[in-house]
Amino acid sequence: MRLAAAVLLLCVACSGPAPDTRLAAGAALRSPAPTATPTRIPSVTLRASAPATPCGTDSTTGVPGKWRASSVTLVADRGLATAPSIATISGLCLEPDATWRYGNASGKWSTTTIVADDWKRWGIPAQTGLTQKLVLSDWAGGPADGPIGAADITLVTRVGPPDYAAPGTLSIIFSR
Repeated sequence: MRLAAAVLLLCVACSGPAPDTRLAAGAALRSPAPTATPTRIPSVTLRASAPATPCGTDSTTGVPGKWRASSVTLVADRGLATAPSIATISGLCLEPDATWRYGNASGKWSTTTIVADDWKRWGIPAQTGLTQKLVLSDWAGGPADGPIGAADITLVTRVGPPDYAAPGTLSIIFSR
């Protein structure tokens, strides 16, 4: 009877899925189970995944048109910060009539010349050849602006509680 029970337990144990292992220092180690990292993102994009921002203009040249998020970085003033997932960042729509939409937020946009202090405030090394910046008015949490490149726009804004655990600088690169 004990032999039958032992064989049954062995069969049950062997029939489960194989553990995920990695080789480290010559020995197989069990991989940690993936866990979701909770993240607070700006209230205008607080959702599981960002919906597409409707855009009446789909230009491939100039500033107006649809821009999709291609990179996001969060640098905390002190300590560590977790940047929002790129999947939660909405697209940016810049209409020819100088209105912008991002998720369910909107306002006016303009372009102006970059000044030397802008690079320091953005925390970006000065880039030769970039002379214009995008300025979004009515951005939640304060001003948002950043350099306009040939194929992308960087948008930099300050963030903090309650949307983020600590104050810091959020930088989103949008491209076509």
